[in-house]
Amino acid sequence: MSSQKASAASAREPVRDRGKARVKALLDAGAAEFAERGFEGATMTAIAARAGAAIGSLYQFFPSKEALADALLAHYGDTLNQGIAALAGIEKPSPDAIASGLVDLMIDLRSVRAAAGALSEGPQNSDHRMRLRGQMRRGIADLLRGAGAEKPDAKAIVILHMLKAVAALADDSTPGLVDEMRRAITLYIADAASRSER
Repeated sequence: MSSQKASAASAREPVRDRGKARVKALLDAGAAEFAERGFEGATMTAIAARAGAAIGSLYQFFPSKEALADALLAHYGDTLNQGIAALAGIEKPSPDAIASGLVDLMIDLRSVRAAAGALSEGPQNSDHRMRLRGQMRRGIADLLRGAGAEKPDAKAIVILHMLKAVAALADDSTPGLVDEMRRAITLYIADAASRSER
């Protein structure tokens, strides 16, 4: 077992609501710090300060920076999978439902996604990065199959790249950019579905 996996296993799960709220604040602070400074530049002291928590509280739940990073990456992956599973639960999803669901998921996850991107850039996390991309690509391809799209595997890769732009569009001050991306993805899926019917 690698030391990174061992450290992730040692992260402590809170039991009470107060502990869960504290862990959420610590994860949010960790996500912001990792997104800004990357894994190497982030410190546990800065993360605790950002969360308004004592350093001991941070170490109580996350005994190392690696454990916190692993928890953030796991949270990101779990949330992606849950979001795509919820979309997959829609019987005969329309192109608009798929596009809106995926765009909304990216907006909801943008702060954690920025941290996940920074954390998965290092060579030690290339397997994790590839696994996350693969899971999301397969999930999108399955959604496209459900919508009757042609070449769902290839189309899923294109949509995945389109979705990477959503956070930047949401942060841009130009109004309506996220809606434009939603419309572009909807039209792309609708076109793929209509081609398969020909």
